[in-house]
Amino acid sequence: MFALNILGRMKERYVSSSPGELTAAFGGGILDDALAERFARALALLWDDLPDESAHLAAPRIERAVRDLAALVGIPIINEPRGDVFLDALRGFLPTPSWHAYLMSLLVDPLGRKLRNTVAHSLRERTSAQDAALLTHAACFLRNLVVVPIDAERVGVGRYGASCRP
Repeated sequence: MFALNILGRMKERYVSSSPGELTAAFGGGILDDALAERFARALALLWDDLPDESAHLAAPRIERAVRDLAALVGIPIINEPRGDVFLDALRGFLPTPSWHAYLMSLLVDPLGRKLRNTVAHSLRERTSAQDAALLTHAACFLRNLVVVPIDAERVGVGRYGASCRP
Protein backbone atom coordinates (compact mmCIF):
# COMPACT_ATOMS: atom_id res chain seq x y z
CA MET A 1 0.00 0.00 0.00
CA PHE A 2 2.95 2.32 0.68
CA ALA A 3 4.01 2.42 -3.01
CA LEU A 4 0.42 3.03 -4.10
CA ASN A 5 0.01 5.91 -1.61
CA ILE A 6 3.24 7.58 -2.72
CA LEU A 7 2.29 7.31 -6.39
CA GLY A 8 -1.10 8.81 -5.54
CA ARG A 9 0.65 11.79 -3.99
CA MET A 10 2.83 12.14 -7.08
CA LYS A 11 -0.34 12.49 -9.13
CA GLU A 12 -1.00 15.86 -7.47
CA ARG A 13 2.30 17.12 -8.89
CA TYR A 14 2.13 15.63 -12.38
CA VAL A 15 -1.57 15.30 -13.25
CA SER A 16 -1.71 18.74 -14.86
CA SER A 17 1.73 18.35 -16.42
CA SER A 18 2.32 17.50 -20.03
CA PRO A 19 3.10 13.87 -20.89
CA GLY A 20 6.63 15.03 -21.65
CA GLU A 21 7.18 16.22 -18.08
CA LEU A 22 6.12 12.87 -16.65
CA THR A 23 8.32 11.09 -19.19
CA ALA A 24 11.23 13.28 -18.13
CA ALA A 25 10.68 12.18 -14.53
CA PHE A 26 11.46 8.60 -15.62
CA GLY A 27 14.33 9.52 -17.94
CA GLY A 28 17.97 9.12 -17.16
CA GLY A 29 20.28 6.54 -15.75
CA ILE A 30 19.95 3.26 -17.61
CA LEU A 31 16.49 4.11 -18.98
CA ASP A 32 16.40 5.44 -22.53
CA ASP A 33 13.70 7.80 -23.80
CA ALA A 34 11.49 4.97 -25.09
CA LEU A 35 11.50 3.18 -21.73
CA ALA A 36 10.89 6.43 -19.87
CA GLU A 37 7.87 7.18 -22.05
CA ARG A 38 6.38 3.71 -21.50
CA PHE A 39 6.89 3.87 -17.73
CA ALA A 40 5.28 7.32 -17.68
CA ARG A 41 2.32 5.93 -19.63
CA ALA A 42 2.08 2.97 -17.23
CA LEU A 43 1.89 5.38 -14.31
CA ALA A 44 -0.75 7.46 -16.07
CA LEU A 45 -2.81 4.29 -16.60
CA LEU A 46 -2.51 3.48 -12.90
CA TRP A 47 -3.70 7.00 -12.05
CA ASP A 48 -6.63 6.46 -14.43
CA ASP A 49 -7.62 3.41 -12.33
CA LEU A 50 -6.44 0.92 -14.98
CA PRO A 51 -3.90 -1.11 -12.94
CA ASP A 52 -4.05 -4.22 -15.15
CA GLU A 53 -3.19 -2.20 -18.25
CA SER A 54 -0.48 -0.37 -16.29
CA ALA A 55 1.14 -3.63 -15.15
CA HIS A 56 1.02 -5.15 -18.62
CA LEU A 57 2.78 -2.10 -20.01
CA ALA A 58 5.40 -1.87 -17.24
CA ALA A 59 6.38 -5.52 -16.67
CA PRO A 60 8.00 -6.24 -20.06
CA ARG A 61 9.76 -2.87 -19.97
CA ILE A 62 11.25 -3.72 -16.58
CA GLU A 63 12.56 -6.93 -18.11
CA ARG A 64 14.08 -4.90 -20.96
CA ALA A 65 15.67 -2.50 -18.47
CA VAL A 66 17.18 -5.44 -16.56
CA ARG A 67 18.55 -6.88 -19.83
CA ASP A 68 19.97 -3.47 -20.75
CA LEU A 69 21.62 -3.23 -17.32
CA ALA A 70 23.08 -6.72 -17.71
CA ALA A 71 24.58 -5.74 -21.06
CA LEU A 72 26.01 -2.51 -19.64
CA VAL A 73 27.81 -4.31 -16.82
CA GLY A 74 29.19 -6.98 -19.15
CA ILE A 75 26.83 -9.90 -18.59
CA PRO A 76 26.22 -11.70 -21.91
CA ILE A 77 22.63 -11.33 -23.09
CA ILE A 78 22.72 -13.56 -26.17
CA ASN A 79 20.23 -16.05 -24.74
CA GLU A 80 16.45 -15.80 -24.99
CA PRO A 81 14.94 -13.44 -22.39
CA ARG A 82 14.68 -15.04 -18.96
CA GLY A 83 14.37 -12.45 -16.22
CA ASP A 84 15.40 -14.79 -13.43
CA VAL A 85 18.72 -15.60 -15.14
CA PHE A 86 19.63 -11.97 -15.75
CA LEU A 87 18.48 -10.84 -12.33
CA ASP A 88 20.44 -13.62 -10.66
CA ALA A 89 23.51 -12.72 -12.74
CA LEU A 90 23.22 -9.12 -11.51
CA ARG A 91 23.93 -10.22 -7.92
CA GLY A 92 26.73 -7.96 -6.71
CA PHE A 93 26.20 -5.38 -9.47
CA LEU A 94 23.29 -3.50 -7.87
CA PRO A 95 23.97 -0.81 -5.27
CA THR A 96 23.00 -3.04 -2.32
CA PRO A 97 22.22 -6.74 -1.81
CA SER A 98 18.81 -5.75 -0.42
CA TRP A 99 17.84 -4.10 -3.73
CA HIS A 100 18.84 -7.24 -5.57
CA ALA A 101 16.75 -9.34 -3.18
CA TYR A 102 13.81 -6.94 -3.55
CA LEU A 103 13.84 -7.13 -7.36
CA MET A 104 14.23 -10.93 -7.29
CA SER A 105 11.30 -11.31 -4.88
CA LEU A 106 9.14 -8.82 -6.71
CA LEU A 107 9.75 -10.15 -10.20
CA VAL A 108 10.75 -13.82 -10.24
CA ASP A 109 11.04 -15.56 -6.86
CA PRO A 110 8.42 -18.33 -6.51
CA LEU A 111 8.01 -17.40 -2.83
CA GLY A 112 7.65 -13.68 -3.64
CA ARG A 113 5.25 -11.67 -5.80
CA LYS A 114 6.87 -13.00 -9.04
CA LEU A 115 5.13 -10.28 -11.02
CA ARG A 116 7.17 -10.95 -14.17
CA ASN A 117 5.51 -14.32 -14.67
CA THR A 118 2.17 -13.42 -13.12
CA VAL A 119 1.70 -10.48 -15.46
CA ALA A 120 3.45 -11.81 -18.56
CA HIS A 121 1.51 -15.08 -18.52
CA SER A 122 -1.80 -13.59 -17.31
CA LEU A 123 -1.90 -15.93 -14.31
CA ARG A 124 -4.46 -13.67 -12.65
CA GLU A 125 -7.59 -12.31 -14.21
CA ARG A 126 -6.60 -8.78 -13.17
CA THR A 127 -3.50 -7.18 -11.75
CA SER A 128 -4.16 -5.22 -8.56
CA ALA A 129 -3.37 -1.55 -8.15
CA GLN A 130 -0.86 -2.50 -5.44
CA ASP A 131 1.04 -4.81 -7.80
CA ALA A 132 0.98 -2.21 -10.60
CA ALA A 133 2.34 0.33 -8.10
CA LEU A 134 5.15 -2.06 -7.13
CA LEU A 135 6.12 -2.42 -10.79
CA THR A 136 6.21 1.38 -11.09
CA HIS A 137 8.30 1.48 -7.92
CA ALA A 138 10.78 -0.94 -9.51
CA ALA A 139 10.89 1.30 -12.60
CA CYS A 140 11.65 4.30 -10.36
CA PHE A 141 14.53 2.38 -8.79
CA LEU A 142 15.90 1.38 -12.22
CA ARG A 143 15.60 5.01 -13.32
CA ASN A 144 18.06 5.97 -10.60
CA LEU A 145 20.75 3.50 -11.68
CA VAL A 146 23.85 4.55 -13.53
CA VAL A 147 26.63 2.22 -14.58
CA VAL A 148 30.04 3.07 -13.18
CA PRO A 149 33.41 1.30 -13.05
CA ILE A 150 33.82 -0.65 -9.84
CA ASP A 151 36.96 -1.45 -7.90
CA ALA A 152 39.23 -3.15 -10.45
CA GLU A 153 41.31 -4.80 -7.73
CA ARG A 154 38.22 -6.47 -6.29
CA VAL A 155 36.67 -7.86 -9.45
CA GLY A 156 39.16 -7.47 -12.30
CA VAL A 157 39.92 -4.77 -14.81
CA GLY A 158 37.09 -3.60 -17.02
CA ARG A 159 34.22 -4.59 -14.74
CA TYR A 160 31.26 -2.33 -14.11
CA GLY A 161 28.47 -2.11 -11.58
CA ALA A 162 25.32 -0.13 -11.08
CA SER A 163 25.14 2.74 -8.68
CA CYS A 164 22.28 4.91 -7.49
CA ARG A 165 22.40 8.58 -8.33
CA PRO A 166 23.25 10.88 -5.48
